[in-house]
Amino acid sequence: MTTSTPISQLLTLENIPKELSFLETSLESFLNEIHYDLYEVSTSYDGTTTTHSVRIVTEQELGFTIPGIDFRIVLNSIPGNTSGFWFNVTTFKGILAFLPFFKIQNFSESLADFQDLAANYITLDMPNMLLICSELFETANNKEETSFNRINNYCGLSNQYDSNLDSYENFAILSNDILDNTSFSAWEIIINEFIHSQTGLSETEIKNKIALIFGRFFNPLLELTYEEFISFLKEQLIPSLDISVELNLGLEIPRKFLIPVKQDGTLEIDETKKITLSIADSILSYSTNTGFHIDDNVSLSFPSEYPLGQIGNTGLLIGFTGAKLINSGNSKGNKALYFSTIDIGLPAKWFKQKNGATLGIFGENLTIEGAGVSGTIGLKALGGTNPAPIGSSLEFELGQNLTIGFKN
Repeated sequence: MTTSTPISQLLTLENIPKELSFLETSLESFLNEIHYDLYEVSTSYDGTTTTHSVRIVTEQELGFTIPGIDFRIVLNSIPGNTSGFWFNVTTFKGILAFLPFFKIQNFSESLADFQDLAANYITLDMPNMLLICSELFETANNKEETSFNRINNYCGLSNQYDSNLDSYENFAILSNDILDNTSFSAWEIIINEFIHSQTGLSETEIKNKIALIFGRFFNPLLELTYEEFISFLKEQLIPSLDISVELNLGLEIPRKFLIPVKQDGTLEIDETKKITLSIADSILSYSTNTGFHIDDNVSLSFPSEYPLGQIGNTGLLIGFTGAKLINSGNSKGNKALYFSTIDIGLPAKWFKQKNGATLGIFGENLTIEGAGVSGTIGLKALGGTNPAPIGSSLEFELGQNLTIGFKN
């Protein structure tokens, strides 16, 4: 078994509710019985999404022998004659990453809620906030200067717009004067001077204006209606949780049928080593947004450590990935056999090469059906201690008198 650690060292019971304290001893004992060998954590650049991945391992490989034959079904087999299950937990906190104590139950969709939320969440300074409002709501040709004068008059100040400065610098001077000499906040100015001053608008239009201004604060490209913005906010406010476990079913082949061939082309002499074909890779997941889901891929593949297997003592080699039944596409609805890759090696005793190289037949994206074969089929050299030089030949014999050669 691989080196592992009790998961109780990863999951502590310090924060268990007092109401459940009577379970603490039992839970601690249970967690001590579960072991893991790998643990990873990744966080998005903005800190809103965190994924915890842990591989739970068992003391022995989980599986059973098919009655009547020596083939064995194994579950999540990993090196070390054990089984390992990857559990992934992803949390998305959205705005709660900035407001950890905000409660969605108290969110009433009122303008006051928007103001309170934005004051805590939006990190724009006052000059930028006022500039955005002038862009969205001012109708005069010179939006920035006109808005500057409106805000200046609203606050009872006497600043003059300086055309020699850019817009941000002008609004920065005005903002500093507002903060130093008045009690007005940026939100009060925005609500009273920009939103409430909109005349001749219906209630729906006013709501959409509110959504537009707040949406722009969250994302410069976000332009939503009021209802769309409410949905957007709720998505950000309500934490989401995704949990998944990776499952792999394997078929262990007895050595009397397939002898493992290592990546270097040599036979595996360890009698305890066998080829385990991957039958199905599945991900069982649960999301607070979409519920339960199973994403499965049923196909047969040789393992990467043993890409080929020798069929008994014949010397013939075979290996493949992504073997599965698919719809042939014809009107009869027949099935076809598909291989992502397939390699067939001819016996070494057929060949004259001193370096041990043999000839192999390979296929890629190969589909076999009643009407024929489609895909890529070719020949290649397999194994050998040294690659055959350019211009050399690869020869093999069939029977007593026939010799066939291939130029490299």
